[in-house]
Amino acid sequence: MFLLYLKLAGENKQSVQELMAGFASLFFIILFIAVIPYLIEKNYKNYWLGCIVFSTIGLVYSFVEIMAFAVTGAEDFKDIFRFMGVVIFLIGFIVMALGTVYMYAYIFRRVKRQADCNKDLIVDQSETLLDKFPYGGVTTMFNVYTVLLFWMSTFVGMTLSDFENNNVFLGPVYLILFFISPPIIGWIIGRTLPRRYYIAKIEKIIALHNEEIKVKQNRKRK
Repeated sequence: MFLLYLKLAGENKQSVQELMAGFASLFFIILFIAVIPYLIEKNYKNYWLGCIVFSTIGLVYSFVEIMAFAVTGAEDFKDIFRFMGVVIFLIGFIVMALGTVYMYAYIFRRVKRQADCNKDLIVDQSETLLDKFPYGGVTTMFNVYTVLLFWMSTFVGMTLSDFENNNVFLGPVYLILFFISPPIIGWIIGRTLPRRYYIAKIEKIIALHNEEIKVKQNRKRK
């Protein structure tokens, strides 16, 4: 959406229209994230390759749209708000991080439904179920773009804001703050924490299910 606006507007960009196009693009990205797990579940058995291609293209294009919005916004709104690029990158990071959590939550509900219908013991590990095809690859892409957007919010965003370090002694500090720390923090927020949370929830589902099956099996033996 935003790339289309840039192509159509050319050199005649207007501030209000540019912002509307950018936020409309974010809206469509959120809509895409909302429907993608349902589309995959309904179609992956017959069109698994198409699901992979659709998910990959959609997420790559979403990332490019956010990046274009951030870079263009940083340049065009520099006189109004210096850190516009940083803010847009952070908004993109939040959208992708919530997309990651949303995918994990959907996988958890799917595992719970399957456990309710399963009459046998579940032998798979919680990590295996969370990463199981076809959702494992999609969540990995969400993880990668979440980390990239958080890193870009500092390293690229601050560069676009014309931030300058006039103190040589603070160079290593800024290197850690803007280049080294963001990928680590983004990975923890965007992947480690939600992943650990849903692994623990799936482990509880497996434990309760297997305990219930064992009780039923013991009753039959008696």
